[in-house]
Amino acid sequence: MMECVGSQYRNRALVGLCVAYAIGYSLLALFAWAIPDWRHLQLSISTWIILFILYYFVISESPRWLHGSGRGKECEQLLRRIARINGKTYPENVTIEIDNSIHLITLSNGKTREPNVVDTVRTPNLRKKSFILNYEWFVVAYVYYGLTLNAVSLGKNPYMAFVYSTAVEVPAALITGFLLKICGRRLSTVSSMFVGGVCCLVTALPFLQHIDWLITFLATFGKFCITITFNVVYLYSAELYPTVIRNVGLGSNSVFARIGAILAPYVSSLSTTSPMLCQVLFGVPAIVAGVLALLLPETTDKILPETIPEGEDFGRGQKFWQLLPRDDF
Repeated sequence: MMECVGSQYRNRALVGLCVAYAIGYSLLALFAWAIPDWRHLQLSISTWIILFILYYFVISESPRWLHGSGRGKECEQLLRRIARINGKTYPENVTIEIDNSIHLITLSNGKTREPNVVDTVRTPNLRKKSFILNYEWFVVAYVYYGLTLNAVSLGKNPYMAFVYSTAVEVPAALITGFLLKICGRRLSTVSSMFVGGVCCLVTALPFLQHIDWLITFLATFGKFCITITFNVVYLYSAELYPTVIRNVGLGSNSVFARIGAILAPYVSSLSTTSPMLCQVLFGVPAIVAGVLALLLPETTDKILPETIPEGEDFGRGQKFWQLLPRDDF
């Protein structure tokens, strides 16, 4: 979806998606309360997925992807359709010229091939960004789901505790749009991940363990910050990868996120025997991820890279200490 909207609308599109996700996530507690058996619950929330088949007939292909894949004729037809739906006139003096060779990888024997997931780490700059993004996704999913599981133990009623934990995601989604507009992608990722990790570490301090309201506040605010990070990295990663490897790049990020999500319940289970250790194991990786995000370039209002050479050159001039968005690298 990020490829189908202009740069000035990406923040709004992201906020809309995140609010819808937060509302659906909160409704999970209602389903769990109404359907106690986990097998029936799983079936009831999974059957809705069949409606996604209808998306094939409703959602158009990405014009940017079609262009990046060398399918110029289809790209032009789609752009004409978009212009017609939006009540605009497609400029007839504009033609889409595509050099298919720039979207392919040239081998040493002169042959060409389609880009694949290995190309996300083949060149130095893309390799650095890919490794950092993989770690960011691993940590944000690991901490996000870990704090969500821990939230159930914060109150006497696990259903209400879950609702309270997920309720913070709606304001987090709204604030995400504000942060992206003011601070950009890079500083939003750094600050939210770092503060979320600090909140986890502070809850592990021994002299605070008897102050229940403070522990609850810090845990909730930590979840709030990590939710912002989760919202931002979806958009940030999509903008950092060039079009030709955007799908495989986000796919590799998602794999690492799923590893983090798998690990989260095991670490979260430590809260029954060693709650302070549990919070440390969540906090330290989050702080490290926040610092590593400083090595990524800013993408706010930038033209997205299309090819692998463009992706390799993107952000080379970004300074480590440059926190706010600027018009040039």
